[in-house]
Amino acid sequence: MNQTALSILRLLSDGAYHSLHSLAERLEISEKLVSRILNEQISSDIGLIASKDFCYCWKSPIQWLDKNAIRANKSDRHNIDIQLFDCIGSTNDYLIDSIKKNL
Repeated sequence: MNQTALSILRLLSDGAYHSLHSLAERLEISEKLVSRILNEQISSDIGLIASKDFCYCWKSPIQWLDKNAIRANKSDRHNIDIQLFDCIGSTNDYLIDSIKKNL
C-alpha cells in the first residue's frame, strides 16, 4: 500500500461519507487517482462502502496510532523517543542510519 492510499484511508477513518471530489481536493490529486485507489481498497475487502453517488465511507476503520496522544500519556520518568511511520522500507536500515547521523 502506498502513501496516497494511506492518506485516503486516514480521511475515511472518521466513518463519514466523503465524495471523490472532496477527497481529491483535500489531497491535491485527481479524482481519477482517488477512484482507482478506492476501487483497489474495496476489492481488498477492508470494509469500504461506495454509494451510488460516488461517495465512500469506512464504517469499521482501524485505530490509527497518534504520536501526540502517546506522548501525553507516557510517564515523565521514561525518556522514550516515539517515531511512527505510515510506511517504512526497513526499520533496521532506518535505525542504522539514525545511529550514523548521531555519531
